[in-house]
This record gives sequence, C-alpha cells and structure tokens, in this order.
Amino acid sequence: MGLANTYSRRLRASQPDGVDVYQYDEVPDKIRVQIVGIVIDLLGDCSFGNQHSQLLWQNLSQYVARDGGIKSLQQHEINSYKFRKNLENYIEESADLYGILDFCDLLFIYTEKVKDILTSYYSYEKKINQAIEELNTYFKESSFGYEYNNNQMIRIDSQHIHKEVIKPVLQLLGDERFKKVDEEYRLAHEHYRNKHIKDCIVACNRSFESMLKTICDLERWEYASGARASDLITLVRKNDLFLDGMANNFNSFVVMLKNGVPALRNDHGGHGEGSVAAEQPLYMAQYMLNLTASNLLFLHEAWNKYSLNK
Repeated sequence: MGLANTYSRRLRASQPDGVDVYQYDEVPDKIRVQIVGIVIDLLGDCSFGNQHSQLLWQNLSQYVARDGGIKSLQQHEINSYKFRKNLENYIEESADLYGILDFCDLLFIYTEKVKDILTSYYSYEKKINQAIEELNTYFKESSFGYEYNNNQMIRIDSQHIHKEVIKPVLQLLGDERFKKVDEEYRLAHEHYRNKHIKDCIVACNRSFESMLKTICDLERWEYASGARASDLITLVRKNDLFLDGMANNFNSFVVMLKNGVPALRNDHGGHGEGSVAAEQPLYMAQYMLNLTASNLLFLHEAWNKYSLNK
C-alpha cells in the first residue's frame, strides 16, 4: 500500500527545499514506530499459523543479533512470535543510534538475500523498493539526516549538497569503469558514519587519485606507479583534459585541485603523525566528503566533454 497524500505531506511538499534542519544524533520515536511497520510489511505479522512469516522474523532476529552482538536478541525462543516482540522492543527502545541505522542496513541486506525465494509468493522486489522509498520519506519528514541509497545508509549534511553534488556523484560512479573510485568514496562515507575521521580523509584522497588514474587509463596516458595526485593533475592538464583557451584563468583552479583533497589528507590524515596523533573534528571529514564529491564531479564532467570532442 502506497503512502497516502495526507495534509502534512502536501504541506511539506509545498515548502521549498532546505526549510527543515536535519539532525543526526537521535532516532525520533515516530521513526522507530515507522521502521517496525516497514518490517511487518516486508516479513508479515508473524501471527500464529503463519509459519512462513515466523521463519522470516526468526532468521532476521538471529542475523541482527549475530552481526551486532545484541544479547537481548540472542536467546532461544520456543514461541516464534517472541522473535517479533524482541525485535520490536529493540527498535523502539535502543539508545544506540548506529545500532538502529545498522538494523536498517541489515533489514534490506536480509530481504535482498531471501527475495528470490519469496518471488513466487508476491512481487517482493517491488515491495523492497517501496519499503526503501517509504523509509527515506519518513527520515526526511522527521528531519532525520540519513538516507538509504544504493544499498547502504549514508548521512545527509545538507539538502543542497546531497541533491547537487553527492547524489549525482554516486550516480556517475555507478559506471563499472569507475568502480574503484566508487568503492573508495563509499568507504569514506562509511568511515564518516563511524567517526573514523582520519580514515575518511585518507579514503577521500584515494578516491580522488583513483578518479585521475581511471581517466588516464581510459585515455592511455601513462603515469608512474607512485604518481601522486599533483602529478596526475599535471598529466591530465598536459593532455588537454580541460578546456582550451583557459590557461591563464585556470591556473588558480588547478592549484585548488592540487591543494584541496591531497593537501588536507597530508595535513590531517597521515604521513608521520608522531607519538601523539591529534584528534580531528568531525566537520573536517564532512568538508572532505563534500570537497571530494565536487572534485570527482568536475573531473568526470571534464573527461566526458573531452571524450565527446576528441
């Protein structure tokens, strides 16, 4: 059953994007109840006599318990309905923000694993996609700054960045040729979610370098095995990746590319930190993710233009 076009949804839709402020630190009670509803839609109500639904709830409960080391979900239950109640209690009462986000990841990983078995019962693929769409709608409505996108949960730092930079980059990197770039940029997001700030910065730089190397590989521009980002930028510029006639005006932009992601990585993400490593603020990783996305988008568009005109 699709989402009803209620008054509150019509009101929100009439408001310009960016009005609501996202928060990232607490799962609203409303969302917890909505998540339970989504699970029931996907797995059934686990009622007496519905052995198929009971098995789905039992397997999901055990999967989540094992992955998250959640003791309250690990006990053996004689009554299969208890698996549903235990999961519901966990979703509605857990104070672990990342545990709830992980549960959403695990729910869709699990349903993807069993969808082939369930296809004969109903159109499960459509049901999963609808559940993802509903979850993202609920998050947005509650100003909860996360979204399930391309098979994983990501954090949204602003609607503008998400719509104009992050999402277009993720879509472009879905191209198999940019698989390495995609993996490293997604890893940066994963580190960010787990507050591994320096690892996030390092992964951002790797994705930036991988984009440059991928472009060079596609165009058969040779580079040394240990080439740095600055070397690669010099190489692609030498091979006219960027527009002609912009040499003078473009100098400052090339300097920004060379001194943006790579320099931040060197300053904040590695290279001999000494005996005491300074803890970096979370907003540094956030800035790196956004800067990297902008650079990846720019390089991809420049390469696409070059490919069409050569």
